[in-house]
Amino acid sequence: MSSARRSWAAFAAVLLAATAASQSPRNLGDDMTNAGGKLGPTASETSYALCFGDGTGVPCPAGNFGALGRGCENSLRAGGALLATHGEASVSSDSFSLHVDGIPRRTSVLFLQGTKLSNGGAGRPFGDGLLCLGGSVLKLGVCRVDDGSCVFPPVTAQGCTASISMLGGIPARGGTRDYQALYRDNRPAGTRANFNLTNAWVQVWTP
Repeated sequence: MSSARRSWAAFAAVLLAATAASQSPRNLGDDMTNAGGKLGPTASETSYALCFGDGTGVPCPAGNFGALGRGCENSLRAGGALLATHGEASVSSDSFSLHVDGIPRRTSVLFLQGTKLSNGGAGRPFGDGLLCLGGSVLKLGVCRVDDGSCVFPPVTAQGCTASISMLGGIPARGGTRDYQALYRDNRPAGTRANFNLTNAWVQVWTP
């Protein structure tokens, strides 16, 4: 196993231990209220952003607040990383994708899916950011970044390598899942941790 993979595996153990202590029951109305009642720019009843590092909720670990609607500030000094979504979250016709920008160049991004939210959707300090996910947390995949942004799942000339509904094991009847991206930052903005996180996204999947 390469040193990079060993490093991710070691971090995954820390992540899973952290999420095990974040077993908040799901209540979508409470999620919105506890996150300051603030929705993402493309929010709807079935899809919205929450758990921001912009100072409207739980403070970032070192006061490294990001811009409105984003995660906590990172070494890029551009307002923190933003997680957004595109496409249709339908198990039978899945074109759903996760988009991240505002992250340091030449780094790696780990995309996560959870079944619950941490601290009622407000998150809690973790690394240089806020950990928003709880319950059963699944690693969907890793994106290598050169230009400060990435899309998951990756798209090739033949199309997407695998759909998120397949990677995330979404049942045929659909359901609600939460998403967040964690990324390396070797020049942290606040603590001595070498990782940070985006905001989170709640998504209701349809059959």
